[in-house]
Amino acid sequence: MALKVNIKIILDTFRKNLEEIYARYLNNKISYFNLYKNLKSLAEEHKNILLRKDKFTNLSIILNLSKTRKIIKEYINLSVIEEIRKKNKLLFFWTPREVKELSNIDIKDLCKIEELIVSHNLLYRKVYFEDFLVLFKNPEWLNNYSHHYRIAKINRYRKNQIPIKISLNTYIEIINILLTQKKDVRLKFYGVLMATGRRPVEIMKISEFYIEDGRHILMKNIAKKKENNLIHQIVFPTFVDSRLIIDSIGEIRYMERTGKLSKEMISSNLAYSYNRMFRKIFKDIFEPEESVYFCRRLYSRFSYFAFAPKNMELNLWITTVLGHEQDDIITAFHYNRYVLENLDDNVDISLLRLIKRRIYTYIKRKTTYSVITMQKVNLLIERCDVRQDNYVKTLHVIRDIMIKDKLEELEMLRGLNVKIRKMFKQKYGYNYNYTKLSEYLSAIFEYTIKR
Repeated sequence: MALKVNIKIILDTFRKNLEEIYARYLNNKISYFNLYKNLKSLAEEHKNILLRKDKFTNLSIILNLSKTRKIIKEYINLSVIEEIRKKNKLLFFWTPREVKELSNIDIKDLCKIEELIVSHNLLYRKVYFEDFLVLFKNPEWLNNYSHHYRIAKINRYRKNQIPIKISLNTYIEIINILLTQKKDVRLKFYGVLMATGRRPVEIMKISEFYIEDGRHILMKNIAKKKENNLIHQIVFPTFVDSRLIIDSIGEIRYMERTGKLSKEMISSNLAYSYNRMFRKIFKDIFEPEESVYFCRRLYSRFSYFAFAPKNMELNLWITTVLGHEQDDIITAFHYNRYVLENLDDNVDISLLRLIKRRIYTYIKRKTTYSVITMQKVNLLIERCDVRQDNYVKTLHVIRDIMIKDKLEELEMLRGLNVKIRKMFKQKYGYNYNYTKLSEYLSAIFEYTIKR
């Protein structure tokens, strides 16, 4: 345990040092040349963490690699800033506004950097700071280490096989139940993931989907695409009608209003709610990883069983159908450790009943997208002479939210009830229970609650 704690401390120190170097560069305290020298020195120190193979378990090594790259990617926008500075040179005592604004950039604000790239015609530059990445990716010591690391990881995947206990036909029926229910958009989301095997963020926002035929879909824009990836679109088979999939994706995006959210917001804000409900519905059915990301692994195995050409190797199918490069062998081995145990044609009726019963139990209201206007709120406030006191106060809180955010329309989105309760407590000094608030919101936004 002590070794893992030490690693965390070292990585935290590395992050702080990196942040200090970045801030000094942004504030014109060091040149681009000195920036690179400092980064090179810092990388040399950090290299030792990865080289101490004999003192750490494989698990610790995996964490080190992923954490290191995550830290680096937060601070890799310096080449873009340097390019902008070159185009806006200082004139005597005068500093251009564009250069002044660069010093105020949040270190982790990747969206702002993307805006700078577009506005300054730097689209064909790498988003990441090339010289900095070279320090970590290209040295021979890390290439050799990565090779042994990949082999060790593959061997471990070969040993640790995970059983999938449901049959193909049961799997298809579960998908149909999820896609045809009208209680909660989260259930449709699970159904789409299980039917297509796409990443959650691809379904929610970034990818474009088109009907290829009744059982195949064309997807453009693949998430997590590497710079040298030649695959930019893919046609993949589905377990249900393609039109049902496309319509469900449209409904999911409309209901969650994902067009207004960044990829990071989707991952952080929706993951908790979606994973929590997934675990409730599929508890003890899908093991051991009960989360929405497990759906991709289910799809890779069931699609191979149902659609793969005869004699096609499993690893090749997985990399092809998921949109990975053919040489992405670690991903292939990661997914093919899931083994189908039940090859019967029968449908597990009792399991389907259990899932339906859980949906009935855990889904509290019919989810519908609703909007209320400021005019409607004012009208409700004028008419609310027979309602409870908390109802009137809730209307006033909603109006305050709209005034504060300068909104003429307020959307009934997931999390609005939490926002209302928080402002209600600030305004009136107390709160009332969620059940009563749900009743009030259903009346205000005009949707129905399941009893």
